[in-house]
Amino acid sequence: SSGINAEWPLRPGRWKVPELSDLIKEEKLKHHSFPFVALTETWLKSYISDAQLRLPGYTVSRSDRDAKTGGGVLLYSHVNIPVSECTKFDDGTCEGIFCKFSTDCDSALIPLL
Repeated sequence: SSGINAEWPLRPGRWKVPELSDLIKEEKLKHHSFPFVALTETWLKSYISDAQLRLPGYTVSRSDRDAKTGGGVLLYSHVNIPVSECTKFDDGTCEGIFCKFSTDCDSALIPLL
């Protein structure tokens, strides 16, 4: 089993996307894979495009906190596990996403708050 034991804040000017990409590549060389990478406290705003957050081989689903500083969640899902539906949640205090993944055989819902 492999896991990431680090904080990966994506705050503008301090984005860690390249480092996260490198870590995933290193783990892949060890035959470890990450079907999902979940991040909280991303500090992202809606003016930051998904293209700026791109990780090769992953799809981005996110909910940003635009009204205040901090907050936000982001889920990277491997392209082999397609998102069939993703619902955003924001009550002004907490952001979240609920992503449904479906295959021919099964489906799952991943909540990220």
